[in-house]
Amino acid sequence: MAWNLDIGYEQFTRLCQALARDILGPSVRLLNSPRSPWDAEFDTGTGYWRPTTEEEQGGLGVLDVKYLHDPGRRRRESPDRTLGQWYRQAIRSDLEKIQRQADDSPDSRIPEGFILATNASLSDLTEKARDEASGLLAEYETKFGDLRFEVWDREFISRYIDSLPDARYGFILGHDYILRSYEPVDIGRLTRYQLTSLGDRPTDCPEVIPAWWRLVSVHDSVGGLFDTLYSVRRLGADGGSADLPDSSQDLLRAAIVFSSAGLDACLEVLISHAVPILVSGNDKSRRKFERYIDSQATAPKASQEFLSAIKDPDPRARLLELYIRDLTTASFQGSASIKDRCSTALGITNEQLPGFRLTSLDEFFRSRNDVAHRLDLTKPGMLDAKPDRQPRSQEEVGRMCDEVLVLVRDLIRETASNVSICR
Repeated sequence: MAWNLDIGYEQFTRLCQALARDILGPSVRLLNSPRSPWDAEFDTGTGYWRPTTEEEQGGLGVLDVKYLHDPGRRRRESPDRTLGQWYRQAIRSDLEKIQRQADDSPDSRIPEGFILATNASLSDLTEKARDEASGLLAEYETKFGDLRFEVWDREFISRYIDSLPDARYGFILGHDYILRSYEPVDIGRLTRYQLTSLGDRPTDCPEVIPAWWRLVSVHDSVGGLFDTLYSVRRLGADGGSADLPDSSQDLLRAAIVFSSAGLDACLEVLISHAVPILVSGNDKSRRKFERYIDSQATAPKASQEFLSAIKDPDPRARLLELYIRDLTTASFQGSASIKDRCSTALGITNEQLPGFRLTSLDEFFRSRNDVAHRLDLTKPGMLDAKPDRQPRSQEEVGRMCDEVLVLVRDLIRETASNVSICR
Protein backbone atom coordinates (compact mmCIF):
# COMPACT_ATOMS: atom_id res chain seq x y z
CA MET A 1 0.00 0.00 0.00
CA ALA A 2 1.27 3.50 -0.83
CA TRP A 3 1.12 5.37 2.48
CA ASN A 4 0.91 9.14 2.60
CA LEU A 5 4.34 10.17 3.87
CA ASP A 6 3.94 13.89 3.15
CA ILE A 7 3.22 14.56 6.82
CA GLY A 8 5.67 17.37 7.58
CA TYR A 9 9.33 17.27 8.51
CA GLU A 10 8.94 16.67 12.26
CA GLN A 11 6.40 13.87 12.00
CA PHE A 12 8.28 12.19 9.16
CA THR A 13 11.52 12.33 11.14
CA ARG A 14 9.84 10.75 14.16
CA LEU A 15 8.36 8.05 11.94
CA CYS A 16 11.78 7.22 10.47
CA GLN A 17 13.30 7.10 13.95
CA ALA A 18 10.63 4.63 15.04
CA LEU A 19 11.22 2.47 11.97
CA ALA A 20 14.94 2.54 12.68
CA ARG A 21 14.25 1.07 16.12
CA ASP A 22 12.14 -1.67 14.55
CA ILE A 23 14.60 -2.45 11.76
CA LEU A 24 17.97 -1.90 13.43
CA GLY A 25 17.15 -2.86 16.99
CA PRO A 26 17.61 -1.29 20.43
CA SER A 27 21.13 -0.01 19.66
CA VAL A 28 19.55 2.98 17.93
CA ARG A 29 20.18 6.23 19.79
CA LEU A 30 18.07 9.23 18.88
CA LEU A 31 19.69 12.61 18.40
CA ASN A 32 16.95 15.21 18.62
CA SER A 33 19.11 18.24 19.31
CA PRO A 34 19.31 20.87 16.53
CA ARG A 35 23.10 20.71 16.95
CA SER A 36 23.20 16.98 16.16
CA PRO A 37 24.78 16.22 12.77
CA TRP A 38 22.17 13.54 12.05
CA ASP A 39 18.94 12.12 13.44
CA ALA A 40 20.06 8.82 14.95
CA GLU A 41 23.09 6.62 15.52
CA PHE A 42 23.25 2.85 15.65
CA ASP A 43 25.71 -0.01 16.03
CA THR A 44 26.60 -1.58 12.69
CA GLY A 45 27.78 -4.79 14.33
CA THR A 46 24.38 -6.26 15.14
CA GLY A 47 21.34 -7.71 13.48
CA TYR A 48 20.12 -6.08 10.29
CA TRP A 49 23.34 -4.28 9.38
CA ARG A 50 26.14 -6.79 9.83
CA PRO A 51 25.95 -9.73 12.26
CA THR A 52 29.22 -10.29 14.08
CA THR A 53 30.63 -12.72 16.60
CA GLU A 54 30.64 -11.77 20.26
CA GLU A 55 34.33 -10.83 20.07
CA GLU A 56 33.77 -8.37 17.25
CA GLN A 57 32.54 -4.85 17.81
CA GLY A 58 30.43 -2.99 15.33
CA GLY A 59 31.16 0.46 14.08
CA LEU A 60 29.12 3.63 14.02
CA GLY A 61 26.09 3.92 11.76
CA VAL A 62 24.10 7.10 11.21
CA LEU A 63 20.58 7.85 10.04
CA ASP A 64 19.81 11.19 8.45
CA VAL A 65 16.30 12.16 7.43
CA LYS A 66 15.73 14.29 4.34
CA TYR A 67 12.18 15.56 3.91
CA LEU A 68 11.20 16.68 0.44
CA HIS A 69 8.36 19.20 0.31
CA ASP A 70 5.85 18.61 -2.50
CA PRO A 71 7.56 15.54 -3.98
CA GLY A 72 4.69 15.16 -6.44
CA ARG A 73 5.61 18.37 -8.18
CA ARG A 74 9.20 17.22 -8.55
CA ARG A 75 8.07 13.89 -9.97
CA ARG A 76 6.05 15.71 -12.61
CA GLU A 77 9.04 17.80 -13.62
CA SER A 78 12.36 16.59 -15.04
CA PRO A 79 13.95 14.11 -12.60
CA ASP A 80 17.46 15.15 -13.70
CA ARG A 81 16.77 18.86 -13.13
CA THR A 82 14.84 18.62 -9.86
CA LEU A 83 14.67 15.27 -8.08
CA GLY A 84 18.10 14.10 -9.26
CA GLN A 85 19.66 17.41 -8.28
CA TRP A 86 18.01 17.30 -4.87
CA TYR A 87 19.14 13.70 -4.31
CA ARG A 88 22.78 14.45 -5.13
CA GLN A 89 22.74 17.52 -2.90
CA ALA A 90 21.23 15.51 -0.04
CA ILE A 91 24.01 12.94 -0.27
CA ARG A 92 26.69 15.60 -0.60
CA SER A 93 25.50 17.49 2.48
CA ASP A 94 25.56 14.33 4.61
CA LEU A 95 29.00 13.33 3.42
CA GLU A 96 30.24 16.83 4.17
CA LYS A 97 28.89 16.44 7.71
CA ILE A 98 30.95 13.27 8.07
CA GLN A 99 33.99 15.11 6.72
CA ARG A 100 33.54 17.96 9.22
CA GLN A 101 33.10 15.46 12.03
CA ALA A 102 36.42 13.86 11.12
CA ASP A 103 38.17 17.23 10.78
CA ASP A 104 36.81 18.71 14.03
CA SER A 105 37.29 15.60 16.16
CA PRO A 106 40.13 13.45 14.83
CA ASP A 107 39.64 10.93 17.62
CA SER A 108 35.90 10.49 17.03
CA ARG A 109 34.52 7.44 15.29
CA ILE A 110 33.95 7.80 11.58
CA PRO A 111 30.62 6.31 10.44
CA GLU A 112 30.83 2.97 8.69
CA GLY A 113 27.13 2.95 7.83
CA PHE A 114 25.06 5.75 6.35
CA ILE A 115 21.26 5.62 5.89
CA LEU A 116 19.43 8.38 4.07
CA ALA A 117 15.68 8.26 4.79
CA THR A 118 13.39 10.31 2.58
CA ASN A 119 9.76 10.66 1.58
CA ALA A 120 10.85 11.06 -2.04
CA SER A 121 10.30 8.25 -4.53
CA LEU A 122 13.75 7.52 -5.91
CA SER A 123 12.42 5.01 -8.42
CA ASP A 124 11.82 8.09 -10.59
CA LEU A 125 15.55 8.85 -10.81
CA THR A 126 17.18 8.52 -14.19
CA GLU A 127 20.20 6.31 -14.68
CA LYS A 128 22.31 9.43 -15.11
CA ALA A 129 21.26 10.78 -11.72
CA ARG A 130 22.01 7.43 -10.06
CA ASP A 131 25.45 7.24 -11.66
CA GLU A 132 26.32 10.75 -10.50
CA ALA A 133 25.22 9.93 -6.93
CA SER A 134 27.28 6.73 -6.97
CA GLY A 135 30.30 8.65 -8.17
CA LEU A 136 29.89 11.12 -5.33
CA LEU A 137 29.81 8.28 -2.79
CA ALA A 138 32.90 6.72 -4.36
CA GLU A 139 34.85 9.94 -3.76
CA TYR A 140 34.17 9.82 -0.04
CA GLU A 141 34.77 6.10 0.27
CA THR A 142 38.39 6.73 -0.63
CA LYS A 143 38.59 9.20 2.27
CA PHE A 144 36.74 7.17 4.91
CA GLY A 145 37.36 3.60 3.86
CA ASP A 146 34.49 1.15 3.63
CA LEU A 147 31.26 3.14 3.88
CA ARG A 148 28.02 1.23 3.35
CA PHE A 149 25.20 3.40 2.05
CA GLU A 150 21.46 2.71 2.02
CA VAL A 151 18.43 4.73 0.98
CA TRP A 152 15.08 4.29 2.70
CA ASP A 153 12.84 6.02 0.18
CA ARG A 154 9.08 6.32 -0.15
CA GLU A 155 8.61 2.78 -1.49
CA PHE A 156 10.87 1.17 1.11
CA ILE A 157 9.15 2.92 4.03
CA SER A 158 5.67 2.20 2.66
CA ARG A 159 6.46 -1.50 2.26
CA TYR A 160 7.79 -1.67 5.78
CA ILE A 161 4.75 0.06 7.29
CA ASP A 162 2.51 -2.31 5.31
CA SER A 163 4.34 -5.48 6.36
CA LEU A 164 4.93 -4.90 10.06
CA PRO A 165 1.91 -4.65 12.40
CA ASP A 166 3.89 -2.60 14.95
CA ALA A 167 4.57 0.07 12.35
CA ARG A 168 1.27 -0.21 10.47
CA TYR A 169 -1.05 0.19 13.43
CA GLY A 170 1.09 2.85 14.99
CA PHE A 171 0.99 4.84 11.76
CA ILE A 172 -2.80 4.42 11.43
CA LEU A 173 -3.54 5.34 15.04
CA GLY A 174 -1.29 8.39 15.02
CA HIS A 175 2.43 8.96 14.76
CA ASP A 176 2.93 9.91 18.41
CA TYR A 177 1.20 6.70 19.44
CA ILE A 178 4.32 4.61 18.88
CA LEU A 179 6.90 7.35 19.14
CA ARG A 180 6.74 8.45 22.78
CA SER A 181 9.86 6.55 23.86
CA TYR A 182 12.70 4.83 22.09
CA GLU A 183 14.86 3.77 25.01
CA PRO A 184 14.71 0.08 25.96
CA VAL A 185 12.48 -0.45 28.99
CA ASP A 186 12.73 -3.50 31.20
CA ILE A 187 9.15 -4.59 31.80
CA GLY A 188 9.85 -8.21 32.60
CA ARG A 189 8.43 -10.97 30.45
CA LEU A 190 6.91 -9.43 27.34
CA THR A 191 4.92 -11.49 24.87
CA ARG A 192 2.89 -10.84 21.75
CA TYR A 193 -0.50 -12.56 21.99
CA GLN A 194 -1.20 -14.66 18.92
CA LEU A 195 -4.75 -15.58 17.94
CA THR A 196 -5.46 -19.06 16.64
CA SER A 197 -5.13 -19.24 12.88
CA LEU A 198 -8.43 -19.47 11.00
CA GLY A 199 -7.08 -21.93 8.46
CA ASP A 200 -8.63 -22.36 5.04
CA ARG A 201 -12.11 -21.25 4.04
CA PRO A 202 -14.65 -24.04 3.46
CA THR A 203 -14.84 -24.86 -0.23
CA ASP A 204 -17.80 -25.45 -2.55
CA CYS A 205 -20.22 -23.50 -0.37
CA PRO A 206 -20.74 -19.93 -1.61
CA GLU A 207 -23.35 -19.32 1.09
CA VAL A 208 -20.69 -19.06 3.80
CA ILE A 209 -18.26 -16.81 1.90
CA PRO A 210 -19.68 -13.46 3.16
CA ALA A 211 -19.52 -14.67 6.77
CA TRP A 212 -16.00 -16.02 6.28
CA TRP A 213 -14.60 -12.74 4.98
CA ARG A 214 -16.21 -10.84 7.84
CA LEU A 215 -14.54 -13.27 10.21
CA VAL A 216 -11.16 -12.74 8.52
CA SER A 217 -11.64 -8.98 8.87
CA VAL A 218 -12.43 -9.07 12.58
CA HIS A 219 -9.62 -11.59 13.17
CA ASP A 220 -7.19 -9.12 11.56
CA SER A 221 -8.56 -6.22 13.59
CA VAL A 222 -8.43 -7.99 16.94
CA GLY A 223 -4.99 -9.41 16.16
CA GLY A 224 -3.87 -5.90 15.23
CA LEU A 225 -4.96 -4.57 18.62
CA PHE A 226 -2.81 -7.17 20.37
CA ASP A 227 0.08 -6.29 18.04
CA THR A 228 -0.35 -2.62 18.91
CA LEU A 229 -0.38 -3.40 22.62
CA TYR A 230 2.87 -5.34 22.20
CA SER A 231 4.37 -2.39 20.32
CA VAL A 232 3.34 0.07 23.02
CA ARG A 233 4.78 -2.15 25.73
CA ARG A 234 8.00 -2.90 23.88
CA LEU A 235 8.68 0.76 23.15
CA GLY A 236 7.88 1.71 26.73
CA ALA A 237 5.11 4.12 25.72
CA ASP A 238 2.96 3.07 28.70
CA GLY A 239 5.63 3.61 31.32
CA GLY A 240 6.99 0.08 31.41
CA SER A 241 5.30 -0.95 34.66
CA ALA A 242 4.59 -4.58 35.42
CA ASP A 243 0.83 -3.95 35.46
CA LEU A 244 -0.93 -2.63 32.39
CA PRO A 245 -2.02 1.00 32.85
CA ASP A 246 -5.60 1.86 31.98
CA SER A 247 -4.60 3.43 28.64
CA SER A 248 -3.16 0.10 27.51
CA GLN A 249 -6.08 -1.85 28.94
CA ASP A 250 -8.34 0.18 26.66
CA LEU A 251 -6.77 -1.75 23.77
CA LEU A 252 -7.91 -4.96 25.47
CA ARG A 253 -11.38 -3.52 25.99
CA ALA A 254 -11.45 -2.58 22.31
CA ALA A 255 -10.53 -6.19 21.44
CA ILE A 256 -13.55 -7.40 23.41
CA VAL A 257 -15.89 -4.97 21.64
CA PHE A 258 -14.46 -5.80 18.19
CA SER A 259 -14.85 -9.53 18.85
CA SER A 260 -18.45 -9.06 19.93
CA ALA A 261 -19.27 -6.91 16.91
CA GLY A 262 -17.57 -9.45 14.65
CA LEU A 263 -19.58 -12.30 16.13
CA ASP A 264 -22.85 -10.45 15.45
CA ALA A 265 -21.84 -9.46 11.92
CA CYS A 266 -20.65 -12.95 10.98
CA LEU A 267 -23.61 -14.85 12.38
CA GLU A 268 -26.14 -12.42 10.93
CA VAL A 269 -24.90 -12.89 7.38
CA LEU A 270 -24.32 -16.63 7.89
CA ILE A 271 -27.95 -17.13 8.93
CA SER A 272 -29.25 -14.91 6.14
CA HIS A 273 -27.48 -16.89 3.39
CA ALA A 274 -27.63 -20.45 4.73
CA VAL A 275 -31.05 -20.79 6.38
CA PRO A 276 -33.07 -20.56 3.10
CA ILE A 277 -31.34 -23.75 1.92
CA LEU A 278 -31.25 -25.53 5.27
CA VAL A 279 -34.98 -25.21 6.03
CA SER A 280 -35.67 -27.31 2.94
CA GLY A 281 -33.12 -30.05 3.51
CA ASN A 282 -32.10 -30.17 7.18
CA ASP A 283 -34.64 -31.64 9.63
CA LYS A 284 -33.42 -29.68 12.65
CA SER A 285 -33.43 -26.40 10.75
CA ARG A 286 -36.85 -27.13 9.23
CA ARG A 287 -38.41 -27.91 12.63
CA LYS A 288 -37.08 -24.64 14.03
CA PHE A 289 -38.67 -22.75 11.14
CA GLU A 290 -41.98 -24.55 11.60
CA ARG A 291 -42.03 -23.78 15.33
CA TYR A 292 -41.62 -20.12 14.45
CA ILE A 293 -44.65 -20.28 12.11
CA ASP A 294 -46.69 -22.07 14.82
CA SER A 295 -45.80 -19.42 17.40
CA GLN A 296 -46.87 -16.63 15.07
CA ALA A 297 -50.10 -18.37 14.07
CA THR A 298 -51.15 -19.13 17.68
CA ALA A 299 -50.21 -15.74 19.12
CA PRO A 300 -53.11 -13.91 20.85
CA LYS A 301 -52.93 -11.33 18.11
CA ALA A 302 -51.11 -12.12 14.88
CA SER A 303 -48.90 -9.34 13.56
CA GLN A 304 -49.92 -7.52 10.42
CA GLU A 305 -46.67 -8.60 8.74
CA PHE A 306 -47.45 -12.26 9.44
CA LEU A 307 -50.97 -11.92 8.04
CA SER A 308 -49.64 -10.16 4.96
CA ALA A 309 -47.08 -12.92 4.43
CA ILE A 310 -49.78 -15.61 4.53
CA LYS A 311 -51.79 -13.74 1.90
CA ASP A 312 -48.78 -13.27 -0.36
CA PRO A 313 -48.66 -15.25 -3.65
CA ASP A 314 -45.48 -16.87 -2.29
CA PRO A 315 -46.21 -17.15 1.44
CA ARG A 316 -43.29 -19.45 2.24
CA ALA A 317 -40.74 -16.99 0.87
CA ARG A 318 -42.32 -14.11 2.81
CA LEU A 319 -42.49 -16.15 6.02
CA LEU A 320 -38.86 -17.09 5.57
CA GLU A 321 -37.93 -13.42 5.30
CA LEU A 322 -39.76 -12.67 8.56
CA TYR A 323 -38.11 -15.66 10.23
CA ILE A 324 -34.59 -14.63 9.25
CA ARG A 325 -35.24 -11.08 10.37
CA ASP A 326 -36.45 -12.40 13.73
CA LEU A 327 -33.25 -14.42 14.10
CA THR A 328 -30.85 -11.63 13.17
CA THR A 329 -32.33 -8.31 14.35
CA ALA A 330 -31.01 -8.37 17.92
CA SER A 331 -27.38 -8.86 18.91
CA PHE A 332 -26.36 -12.11 20.56
CA GLN A 333 -26.34 -11.73 24.33
CA GLY A 334 -25.00 -15.08 25.48
CA SER A 335 -24.60 -18.77 24.85
CA ALA A 336 -28.35 -19.40 25.03
CA SER A 337 -29.13 -16.90 22.27
CA ILE A 338 -26.39 -18.37 20.03
CA LYS A 339 -27.76 -21.88 20.54
CA ASP A 340 -31.41 -20.97 19.99
CA ARG A 341 -31.12 -18.38 17.23
CA CYS A 342 -28.02 -19.60 15.42
CA SER A 343 -26.83 -23.19 15.86
CA THR A 344 -30.35 -24.65 15.95
CA ALA A 345 -31.49 -22.57 12.98
CA LEU A 346 -28.41 -23.76 11.07
CA GLY A 347 -29.12 -27.40 11.90
CA ILE A 348 -25.90 -27.82 13.89
CA THR A 349 -26.04 -30.78 16.29
CA ASN A 350 -24.35 -31.26 19.65
CA GLU A 351 -22.04 -33.78 18.02
CA GLN A 352 -20.90 -31.14 15.54
CA LEU A 353 -20.47 -28.45 18.19
CA PRO A 354 -20.65 -29.59 21.85
CA GLY A 355 -22.74 -27.47 24.17
CA PHE A 356 -19.83 -26.61 26.46
CA ARG A 357 -18.25 -24.69 23.57
CA LEU A 358 -21.19 -22.29 23.76
CA THR A 359 -21.52 -22.03 27.54
CA SER A 360 -17.80 -21.27 27.84
CA LEU A 361 -18.50 -17.95 26.11
CA ASP A 362 -20.69 -16.62 28.93
CA GLU A 363 -17.62 -15.15 30.64
CA PHE A 364 -16.86 -13.25 27.44
CA PHE A 365 -20.41 -11.88 27.22
CA ARG A 366 -20.26 -10.70 30.84
CA SER A 367 -17.02 -8.88 30.06
CA ARG A 368 -18.53 -7.45 26.87
CA ASN A 369 -21.47 -6.03 28.84
CA ASP A 370 -19.15 -4.59 31.50
CA VAL A 371 -17.14 -2.80 28.81
CA ALA A 372 -19.95 -1.75 26.47
CA HIS A 373 -22.59 -0.78 29.03
CA ARG A 374 -20.58 0.22 32.12
CA LEU A 375 -17.22 1.23 30.60
CA ASP A 376 -15.64 -1.30 32.98
CA LEU A 377 -16.36 1.03 35.92
CA THR A 378 -16.56 -0.94 39.15
CA LYS A 379 -18.75 1.60 41.00
CA PRO A 380 -20.40 3.75 38.36
CA GLY A 381 -22.97 5.17 40.83
CA MET A 382 -20.46 6.92 43.06
CA LEU A 383 -20.16 10.61 42.24
CA ASP A 384 -17.78 11.88 44.95
CA ALA A 385 -14.68 10.29 43.43
CA LYS A 386 -13.46 8.88 40.16
CA PRO A 387 -14.52 5.21 40.13
CA ASP A 388 -12.05 2.42 39.56
CA ARG A 389 -12.16 0.32 36.41
CA GLN A 390 -12.15 -3.43 36.12
CA PRO A 391 -8.53 -4.49 35.44
CA ARG A 392 -7.92 -6.59 32.35
CA SER A 393 -4.98 -8.81 31.46
CA GLN A 394 -3.73 -9.69 28.00
CA GLU A 395 -3.91 -13.43 28.70
CA GLU A 396 -7.51 -13.28 29.96
CA VAL A 397 -8.81 -11.09 27.14
CA GLY A 398 -6.79 -12.90 24.50
CA ARG A 399 -8.18 -16.27 25.55
CA MET A 400 -11.79 -15.02 25.52
CA CYS A 401 -11.53 -13.28 22.15
CA ASP A 402 -9.78 -16.27 20.65
CA GLU A 403 -12.56 -18.59 21.84
CA VAL A 404 -15.16 -16.36 20.22
CA LEU A 405 -13.41 -16.20 16.86
CA VAL A 406 -12.66 -19.94 16.80
CA LEU A 407 -16.29 -20.70 17.64
CA VAL A 408 -17.49 -18.51 14.75
CA ARG A 409 -15.02 -20.27 12.46
CA ASP A 410 -16.39 -23.68 13.49
CA LEU A 411 -19.99 -22.52 13.11
CA ILE A 412 -19.16 -21.47 9.55
CA ARG A 413 -17.47 -24.80 8.82
CA GLU A 414 -20.31 -26.91 10.21
CA THR A 415 -22.86 -24.79 8.36
CA ALA A 416 -20.96 -25.37 5.12
CA SER A 417 -21.08 -29.11 5.82
CA ASN A 418 -24.85 -29.03 6.44
CA VAL A 419 -25.53 -26.95 3.35
CA SER A 420 -23.49 -29.35 1.21
CA ILE A 421 -25.59 -32.27 2.43
CA CYS A 422 -28.78 -30.43 1.48
CA ARG A 423 -27.73 -29.87 -2.12
